[in-house]
Amino acid sequence: MENMQRCIDWYLPPGARTVVDVGAADVNGSYRSLFSGDISYVGLDLEPGPGVDVVQADPYVLPFEEDFADVLITGQMLEHCAHFWRIFSEFARVLRPGGVVFAIAPSAGPVHRYPVDCWRFYPDSFPSLAEWTGLRLVHSWTDERGPWRDLVGVFQKGDTLEQRTEPPAAKPHVSFEELPGVGAGAPRQGQRPYLDVLRDIHSIVSPRTYLEIGVRKGASLRLSQAEVTIGIDPAPDTGPLPDTVALYRCTSDDFFFFRPQSDVKRRIDLAFIDGMHLAEFVLRDFMNVERQMSPSGVIVVDDVLPTDAVQARRTRETQAWTGDVWRFVELLGDVRPDLKLTLLDTAPTGLLLISRLNPRSVVLWREYNPLMRKLQNTADTAPPATVLERKGAIPATLAILRQQLGTVPSSKVASPVNTSLVVGAFDMGRELPRTLFTLSRRFQRETDALRWEVVVVDNGSAVPVSRSTVAEALGDVPFRLVRSDSPSASPAAALNAAVRETRGSIVGLWIDGARLASPGILARAYEAWKADPSAAIATLAFHLGPDQQMRSVGNGYDPAVEDRLLNSIPWREDGYRLFDISVLAGSSERGWFGRLRETNALFVDRDLWERTGGLDTRFATPGGGYVNLDLWERCIVASNGRPWVILGEGTFHQVHGGAATNGTPDARRKMAEEYVAVRERIFQMPTYTPRFIGTLDERRLRTGSLRAAG
Repeated sequence: MENMQRCIDWYLPPGARTVVDVGAADVNGSYRSLFSGDISYVGLDLEPGPGVDVVQADPYVLPFEEDFADVLITGQMLEHCAHFWRIFSEFARVLRPGGVVFAIAPSAGPVHRYPVDCWRFYPDSFPSLAEWTGLRLVHSWTDERGPWRDLVGVFQKGDTLEQRTEPPAAKPHVSFEELPGVGAGAPRQGQRPYLDVLRDIHSIVSPRTYLEIGVRKGASLRLSQAEVTIGIDPAPDTGPLPDTVALYRCTSDDFFFFRPQSDVKRRIDLAFIDGMHLAEFVLRDFMNVERQMSPSGVIVVDDVLPTDAVQARRTRETQAWTGDVWRFVELLGDVRPDLKLTLLDTAPTGLLLISRLNPRSVVLWREYNPLMRKLQNTADTAPPATVLERKGAIPATLAILRQQLGTVPSSKVASPVNTSLVVGAFDMGRELPRTLFTLSRRFQRETDALRWEVVVVDNGSAVPVSRSTVAEALGDVPFRLVRSDSPSASPAAALNAAVRETRGSIVGLWIDGARLASPGILARAYEAWKADPSAAIATLAFHLGPDQQMRSVGNGYDPAVEDRLLNSIPWREDGYRLFDISVLAGSSERGWFGRLRETNALFVDRDLWERTGGLDTRFATPGGGYVNLDLWERCIVASNGRPWVILGEGTFHQVHGGAATNGTPDARRKMAEEYVAVRERIFQMPTYTPRFIGTLDERRLRTGSLRAAG
């Protein structure tokens, strides 16, 4: 909808009267609402339904005479058209001279048959279509937001249009002075005026480059003493400004469309977002601004704490209007747990400090469409009492601001540790000590080059994990024991928080602390990382016992049986003996050279972890549901489909009543449904081309292939 609106705003021919929409069925929205005035809108599709005015008898013939339409639009149809070039020739036939085609088609995204899904369109496809049809390609761009990364094209039958290279002229400023000042009975909250707090933030950060969205009369813009100050507003009323200020009279969306890099020649140290007060606009502003920020920089968002529900409505009814910016705070906290969010109790409507930025993060860009759909589906939600009462907001004193902004994330500090292992634990008093022993120097082999630490995350165990237990198991390996302050059914948030405080260049995630490691797993992971640190590193998973534990527990396999099984072999002296008493887990049942559904010891470079955003906290079912499968899939994408898979090593699951191995069919169904709700598609086995590292002997080859077949 945003891309089609841009096409209309920039390239709709003057006096256009007839618009034909090819593929008009209103499945998840219609472009009809974007056109107004006296325009005749004709919706065309292959079957009758909502939004369809004319049913097309032949998919490759438009039922119109030549020179029929001023505008022909097609959005999200071409990928489903087996011979798309044929229908595109029809577009050229029915267009009037001077008419335009607005075409949108995905360049990425999952298979979505409706009833078929045939194509993805890369940038050179639209120039090729223009050459094929005789139309002229006026302008095209690829929208980086996912999962579809739409290719957008504007074609003309003629040569009167030129590609726009500057933002369009700003619309006149709209006055709201006739509206009430605030909502009825709204109290004035906040201990300090926001401009005073912004002045303090400037003094602490001392930005060389400052950017502000939503300048209005320039009161906040004039606080900047930066060498370069950038202001963005479609209709500012500032009066004269210093020479150090570059003021752009356009929307922030248009600014970043035309000037993603050219005018922001160096990283921004401080940014203030006070533009359009709707959650989706703030989301886009944050996404665009974070990409230009210094990792040590700070973004400040205004109007996050409305004083009453009237101020927080999406339609402006008061002069002092916050809109639903508060929903952006909620969404960002859910999707980007890697960020540090600090709510400040300022007058009149609160500020949000965002630090620990990651300009290379792709999480919001990759998930943009599902996030926007979530915002759309909850658009009428009123702010809860916790927002109106400013729960969690802290006083914005100078001392507190210095405390919040003056710390350096531990990941930026030079460290003697090169590998950080994060191990999740919940009610694993029997299993965890064994797992930690397999991560000790007494057990791991070929570790001369390795310096690792272990962070144990106790996510609310009934009997808390003790420091003495961890210390005894790990020996001389440095460790920290973290107990979650607010444990939840899913370990995602607690594990993400733990990773943020680690020091190593390599992050090793043990989402399930009941999994023993083989003796060479750390050495092989380190070798793979040194060979290519841009790729994720995976290991196969095994279950202790005679069968996968989802089945064996129904046949009498329990912790007592497993204890006897482990005691029957000298696994502490020779960890590779674990292969003799195990079988492949379901996630690895295709064997050593088959694709993995997930990996239960995942190693990634810290930069890759930060770019993916870690575990997605929207997976909230017990144990995290598909959260680990989802992370593995995203890491594959971030590895350009070429992850490392370690041969001859693995992890071995101890039976412990886990949510997956001991879950009911109903619980597993809910996990699958949660994945669909988060990703808007069913889970599919990731597709990738693995690179292998390690060795296989007869024992491990047999465990990873013959037993899988059995």
